Amino acid sequence: MSEMEKNTVEDAVVEQITEESATESKKTKSEYSLNDDRRVKTLSPGAMVAKRFFRNRIAVLGMLVLLAMFLFFLFLGECFLLMERTNSSIVRMCRARSMPG
Repeated sequence: MSEMEKNTVEDAVVEQITEESATESKKTKSEYSLNDDRRVKTLSPGAMVAKRFFRNRIAVLGMLVLLAMFLFFLFLGECFLLMERTNSSIVRMCRARSMPG
């Protein structure tokens, strides 16, 4: 094939693709009218709450602070206790009540 024939074939293919996409867009526009419920994307109530929550920067910051505090005390909180768990008055009181006699 010569260079001119290649360009003509390419142009024809591009033209055909653009015509197909134009007819498809006309079909979709005619399928959905302005008052058609199918064209509006709906979110579930949970998704709407999550979307609104994550848009609020202060709420996200508060959640991160609470999460950081929880993780800190979960893993490192025991290091900062002033007394041992086995020696506390609450533990002794519970042991005394559970002993028969």
